[in-house]
Amino acid sequence: MTNPIFYGEMAHALGGYAAIFTASQFTKKIWIRLVVLAVFIGITAVKEFYYDTHFEIPVQDFSGGLRDFCAYQVGAVLGLVVGLVQLFVENVKANK
Repeated sequence: MTNPIFYGEMAHALGGYAAIFTASQFTKKIWIRLVVLAVFIGITAVKEFYYDTHFEIPVQDFSGGLRDFCAYQVGAVLGLVVGLVQLFVENVKANK
C-alpha cells in the first residue's frame, strides 16, 4: 500500500465524508442534508473539472479529475448514509 494515488483518493473520500457528516450534525431535516449534498457535488465538480485542470501544478487531466471527483462522492454518500442511520437510531430511541 505504498501507491500515492491510493492515499490521495482516500484523502478525497475522507474529506467528502467529513464535510457531509459534519454538515448533517446541524439539522435533522433530510431535505436539507440532500441540498447540502447537492451543493457539495457542484463545488467538487467545479474544483476537479475546472480549477484543477487550469491551475493545479502539474496540470491534471480529465481522468485524474474524474478519479478525485468520484472519491469525493464516495465519501460524501458514506457521510450521508452514516448521518441518516444516526438520525434513524435517535428516532427509534426517542419513540420507545
